[in-house]
Amino acid sequence: MTKIGTVICFTCSDEIFLEPMIKTVIPISDKIVLVYSDRYLNGEMQDISKLNKLIALYKSLSNKIKVVKYDIETNFEKESEFAINNITWKRYWMCLARKLGVMELGNTCDWILQLDSDEFVDINLFNEWKKNFLVNCSQDIKIINFDNYVYYWSPTYQADKYENSITMVRPQIFENNNIVYNEWERTAYHKFFLNSMKLMNVKYNNKSMFHHYSWVRTEEQLKTKIKTWGHADDHILIEIVDPIKNKVIKLNKIKVHYMYSDLYSTDWIEENQYNNEYNNEIIKERNIAKKWIKYYEKQKQQGYVKNLPPHKAHKIVEEFSKFLHSRNIKDLENMEICNVKIKIVDNIFNLQINSSK
Repeated sequence: MTKIGTVICFTCSDEIFLEPMIKTVIPISDKIVLVYSDRYLNGEMQDISKLNKLIALYKSLSNKIKVVKYDIETNFEKESEFAINNITWKRYWMCLARKLGVMELGNTCDWILQLDSDEFVDINLFNEWKKNFLVNCSQDIKIINFDNYVYYWSPTYQADKYENSITMVRPQIFENNNIVYNEWERTAYHKFFLNSMKLMNVKYNNKSMFHHYSWVRTEEQLKTKIKTWGHADDHILIEIVDPIKNKVIKLNKIKVHYMYSDLYSTDWIEENQYNNEYNNEIIKERNIAKKWIKYYEKQKQQGYVKNLPPHKAHKIVEEFSKFLHSRNIKDLENMEICNVKIKIVDNIFNLQINSSK
């Protein structure tokens, strides 16, 4: 019998999702490990009373559930040490959390499903897929990557294209720390490693088995997420008032990855070059980035640099605010959010989230 262990990382901000989400995971999992820290990934303290209530609730839902705590340090001087090892601060702690969940499972399961707390599984579809495919899956396959639906603002606003961040792996791959601790986090399992031993964009009967409610939140919840989650450093906006050129220059902090050679550096490019040069998630024009990092460091020393708040750097909050104050419900079928078309679907998990009028 094929056994599945599931690892889920959560925070006190996930209370709107976690109970219904875990109820979808219990029927498909033999064991479930929930991993948390008292702090968010950016070092801020969470609401401990909320965490304790959530932990008590989760333990009461099933005897399959084990809760594991880990500590996020606040010594940010270690950030340079992490960078030397090809990983930034928040991603290190995110990778560590997932690894601790895997270690708790040990070798008790054939596969380990790694989910975030806002990623729901369609129980019936998944069990059909497991029965008709997974039980006969070749031992050569080490990684399975799933397509998933993604939602904005409301649990009924589904994007018309898939994401594919959800991954299920055989526990043996965690013996390789280059896979576990890296800047791409769980996405690295299927993007950069074991190319001949993986299945990509898996669906069943042409339907996704997973639903990702990533942006189904209130405006304040969006701001908290953008400030504290593992991708927060992807959306740091820097403003430089250049007295010599007499202009304001905005820079986005973005990452340069050379995963195959295990090289990592954090570089900067001018904001209006962002879309053109980051399309393939690897910036090839390193000379441009080097020019900007030198310029940034010089201006920073002279006190001309300021960091803008995360919600100012991430356009999704601006779009959400605009939507709340101007969108006519009758126009939803024609709506686009962050250049993604939206279609209206059923609230299949009956999520109660007051994220729209």
